[in-house]
Amino acid sequence: MQKTGLRGFNGLLVALLVLCAFAGGVVLDKVVLKGRSLWPPITAPSSGDEIQVQYHTLYTRCGDEVIETDSVSRDAIGDYLGAVSTEWQASSRASSGTDSGHHFSRSVDDFCPEHARFRLVTLTGGLVAVYRGKESSQPKLLIRVYRDLPESHLRKTERELLKAGIVLEDEPGLVDAKVAKYLEGIID
Repeated sequence: MQKTGLRGFNGLLVALLVLCAFAGGVVLDKVVLKGRSLWPPITAPSSGDEIQVQYHTLYTRCGDEVIETDSVSRDAIGDYLGAVSTEWQASSRASSGTDSGHHFSRSVDDFCPEHARFRLVTLTGGLVAVYRGKESSQPKLLIRVYRDLPESHLRKTERELLKAGIVLEDEPGLVDAKVAKYLEGIID
């Protein structure tokens, strides 16, 4: 008895799996990573000389600036700088120390991570108010004043908590729903 068709089918299946794995790798590289590596480049041990590379991100909606710093060996700095994304602009900021290092900056039309993830629920002028962030009640960070939630309608424990301020945290797309759920629970 002779088997027919399965050997050819298995070869076709393997070829299809290899093609899918290759296409997935291309999509990951070009779309998700945009040509950047998942891991930092492997470099030979250096002489210990390191150069500071600073990234300054200005978040225009709240005015906050986030600064991140990398230390890169002098031997690897060329490869490192070649891999910096085009969203970053070279900057001429001064730095401390004898080596000026490398500085990159960008502006992002959004709130900084803290103001995107955190909400402060507090009392302002005798009313419940919600601000972006976890500490400040600056007018530019005010999201909403709830005129239908005056301090006088709250239980004593809720008033005391809100005078100190309640900080809620979640993912940027979910934090406002968490605030709404909290506010539903404080109404008598």
